Amino acid sequence: MAERVAGTPPAQTRGGLSRNVVASLASACFQIAAALVVIPLIVDAVGKAGLGVWTLGQAVLLYVVTAEAGIGPSVQRFVAVARGGSDDERVVRLWWSTVLLYVVGGAVGAALVAALAVPLTRLFNIPAELESQAVDMFRLIGIVIALGLLAAAAANVLQGLERFVIVSLSSAAGSATFIVAVAVGLSEDGDLVTLAWAALWQQLVMLVLRLGALATFLRRHRPGVIDARSVRDLLAFAWRMQAVVASTIINNQTDRVVVGVISPAATVGQLGVASQVAEAGRLVAGAALTPVMNRLATEHGRPDSRLLEQYGRLNELWLTTVVTGATLGLFALHPLITAWLGDDFEDAVLFGAFLVVAYGANLATGVSVGYMRAVGQPGLEARYGMLLIALNLAGSVVLAILAGPYGVVAATMTAYILGTAWFFHRLRRARPELPPQPVVRLARRFVLAVVAGAGVLLAGEALVDAIADGFALVAVAFLALVAFAGLMAGTALKARRAT
Repeated sequence: MAERVAGTPPAQTRGGLSRNVVASLASACFQIAAALVVIPLIVDAVGKAGLGVWTLGQAVLLYVVTAEAGIGPSVQRFVAVARGGSDDERVVRLWWSTVLLYVVGGAVGAALVAALAVPLTRLFNIPAELESQAVDMFRLIGIVIALGLLAAAAANVLQGLERFVIVSLSSAAGSATFIVAVAVGLSEDGDLVTLAWAALWQQLVMLVLRLGALATFLRRHRPGVIDARSVRDLLAFAWRMQAVVASTIINNQTDRVVVGVISPAATVGQLGVASQVAEAGRLVAGAALTPVMNRLATEHGRPDSRLLEQYGRLNELWLTTVVTGATLGLFALHPLITAWLGDDFEDAVLFGAFLVVAYGANLATGVSVGYMRAVGQPGLEARYGMLLIALNLAGSVVLAILAGPYGVVAATMTAYILGTAWFFHRLRRARPELPPQPVVRLARRFVLAVVAGAGVLLAGEALVDAIADGFALVAVAFLALVAFAGLMAGTALKARRAT
């Protein structure tokens, strides 16, 4: 009999979801904390224009890493299913196959970005004094891409094995490394290249720690790769995943690129701040969702699967969480940004409002998407992703002409709302056995969240006026979290049953 993955006894394989969710949330919080610390440092060192250039560099990084977007969730799903069947040998083969693929992809990505460094700098509206720094920054980002893909490969396998704690710890170490590198580098007359070096060290630290976590398990099994049929199955699944995951990245980064073409770099910096805040909420929610998706896939791989039962419980809990969090986030947006960066970021507040609504609509599909992935039918999700890209690109072009940068983010919000409505309509037709969406209960929760959100807004503005900036940010964030916890207290019992 094959050795059970990571020594986990059968009786314990259904437990631990709460622990994994907490660990994944902690990982997201580390990334958010890094952004909270470094963005003011960047603004002080290189100004809003420099922040805008770094935002464009991050956009290029994410565009290239999009090549991993479909493979990553696919590897996690297949590793989780193998774990459900205690097939360690298949897990090892999936690991080495992924590494080979990512090494090739990383080399190609690094070479491509290095070759396009100068054209990219000329494409965007970058101030002349920053052009030389931008070229060097883009070239170094190519190396960051290669390391980032390998770190992602290790994280995908660890998450498929439900080892979220080590992924979280490695993210914490990487974020701490990034913060220290930025703080030290910028204090010594650093520039945009300093930021790229900080990102490189961040990825390297995460890669080393994740490889160390896998080393003991990998040494127990002979290296190998999956067979041709498994490759076809993996790539077929990944191809469908690519559309929806890429749509999330492409839609977001397209906003920055389009605004970068039609507006000054300082405006891109404002959008970058808005994106950081809105993405913080999506990052936290997505972090909580990843263990849920992997658990659904693991459940599907078991002979005594209770997949449909778990879906019903988790989906209602998830939708309640998204409605509550997005509504409170919308109301807390102005005091949070003001407490963080001051009164000179009003555009960021408006940009952020559009993006919070957009991302909230997108997140609502989370557990339903996880169910379709678990049963190996991601086709609906893929069509949803392609629809989002089409709607957003078409809307961005038209509304950018009519309303400038505000039209770009309005197009993103409209695309996500329409696309999500289409997704749930098609889901009901494709999987009639699934419980209906709890629309009435969600409407009631929305009303309660609006009332609580109004209180957060009023109290948050008072805190910003009464407390120093740094302390005000902590106070406003704590206030929003307390409101969220209070509204979610009624669902705590359901959360315990779902785990």
